[in-house]
Amino acid sequence: MPENKLTSEQHHWAQKVYRRLQWKFPLVEGDPTEEGEFEDIPLDDISLDATAESNEEVTQKTDAEPDDELTARKKAHDAELGNLFKRLRKAAKSIRVAGKRKPVFTEEDESQDLFEAAKELGEEQIELAKDLVGKEDENGFTDLGAIKAHADKADQYLKTMQSAYQKGRGNAVEELVELKKTAALQQKRVEDVYKEREPVLLWNVDLSAVDKAYDAARDNFTEMNRAISGYVVSEVDRTLSVAKERYTVLKDAMDSAKRYADAAGTALLLKVSIAQREIRDLAGQRVTLDNSPQQQNTFDKVYGEAAAAAKKANDAVLSNRGIDCENALEETEKLISQMQQVLLQAVVELQKSRSLHRKVSMRRNSRDFQVKSPLKKALSRDLTVNGIL
Repeated sequence: MPENKLTSEQHHWAQKVYRRLQWKFPLVEGDPTEEGEFEDIPLDDISLDATAESNEEVTQKTDAEPDDELTARKKAHDAELGNLFKRLRKAAKSIRVAGKRKPVFTEEDESQDLFEAAKELGEEQIELAKDLVGKEDENGFTDLGAIKAHADKADQYLKTMQSAYQKGRGNAVEELVELKKTAALQQKRVEDVYKEREPVLLWNVDLSAVDKAYDAARDNFTEMNRAISGYVVSEVDRTLSVAKERYTVLKDAMDSAKRYADAAGTALLLKVSIAQREIRDLAGQRVTLDNSPQQQNTFDKVYGEAAAAAKKANDAVLSNRGIDCENALEETEKLISQMQQVLLQAVVELQKSRSLHRKVSMRRNSRDFQVKSPLKKALSRDLTVNGIL
């Protein structure tokens, strides 16, 4: 056994330190054997230069370990809290998006109540979890277990919403079978009416009311198809009702346009008939041009063009091509005007010729009178001499 070189007080202090650190103290000669001998010697009462530095190092080491452990725990806590917060945000968004699918349920669908209740409870769990996130202890820790429990419940309510939605969509699919057939029939009726627009385009008819009604009907069908794709039976029912109303508006607008086209056709046919009769009447006056071969040639040329244009107008109106008829009739009226101009010019020239002939004849008669009337000559001379003339 080694020799004990420590004083009694030093020896007692060392044993006390070893016992506090749970170390086994080495026995040496002169060590006390009774444990009670050391109980009345407190550690703080011993001040040895040789051991003070060692005691300070032990104290620093035991104090540093809790700080490191706290930092590690806080880092792990914050990481898990961040993951939970992301999870809560994702759950809140999913519940909000899923809630927009509520219209898929029909009025008689009992799963709608389950869907709405699950949505409300899920949102409640999200709010409870958010409240806990903001509550920290003195070391900055939150109750991660409670937050996770609320997040788990929110996820479970979201699954309940999804399950109720699937059931509601299944019920909607069954109801949509017949509704789809009705929707297709409505769309076909609208397209069939709009096809009647093509013949009316051949007439000078305002079709803006038809186009406006057709666009409105098409917009409603777009909403209807969106509702069908989303399995929203109530919206499909509503758009089908609107489709009937807009079909009626379109049909009325188209019927009005067709009536206007029919009336325009009757008016054009009358105008063509009048033009043809006028051409025949003007042709009957051709005899006035017998003394002017050049004017006859001009008249005959214009007459042929006018007759051809009138026939073109007549063919167009009979084949329900109103705009073509109007264009041909406009050309016919111009040619009729040219025929009238040729005849009028011939009359004017004839009148000029006759007037000139009369003037020449009057002058000749006047000279003959002057030569054959000596009495007139004598009278004129007397009047000049007397200053009367």
